[in-house]
Amino acid sequence: MARVLIVDDEPDLLEFLREELTSIGHQADLASRAREAIAKAQATPPDMVLLDLHMPEMDGIDALKRLRANNPGLPVFLMTAVRDPEVLAQAASLGARGVLSKPVEIKALLALLPKVLDNPPT
Repeated sequence: MARVLIVDDEPDLLEFLREELTSIGHQADLASRAREAIAKAQATPPDMVLLDLHMPEMDGIDALKRLRANNPGLPVFLMTAVRDPEVLAQAASLGARGVLSKPVEIKALLALLPKVLDNPPT
């Protein structure tokens, strides 16, 4: 069982991902804003984070920096509909483990979980 923190400003996507993950035994913590996600990750560290790239107040890149500063080994995957090569390269250099394209395909997400859980960061 994994604890997955899902960060997105789209309530429908948050609920969809929560339902999918919990239906197979994982725990899904939700945050609709980056600051909320950072606080939740500090209070109860997740096994992985799904992080929207484009959010109001603080974008995914700044949130990634803060999440990784607090927990350098935390597996973070970006979710985005826009595939800007410069932004994705910056995210990779900051430690993002990968990108899920929006709309998120549940099969792609479920394929990530065993890889993350079976290969924790060192």
